[in-house]
Amino acid sequence: MGAANVITGEKYPAPSEAAQKAIEHIDWSGNHGWTDKRDSLTVGQARQGSDDARAAGRSNMDIYGAMVSLGYDEKSLDKLMAIIGAN
Repeated sequence: MGAANVITGEKYPAPSEAAQKAIEHIDWSGNHGWTDKRDSLTVGQARQGSDDARAAGRSNMDIYGAMVSLGYDEKSLDKLMAIIGAN
């Protein structure tokens, strides 16, 4: 399932399977908590997922939007963006 621009009605294609898996990987690592510890397992998982998402054509803003749509709060998203080097 893709997305649509609510103003223009323009439709966007669904993300590729690789992009979807990368977003799921980031989500999984967030369910275990994105911490400020630079050596934690979840930091590595989040970075790997973001690298995979970028390789699949997704931007940091795409990652951010996906995590917003999954219900992550601003504090969590700030941590994630710092971890993946988006700040």
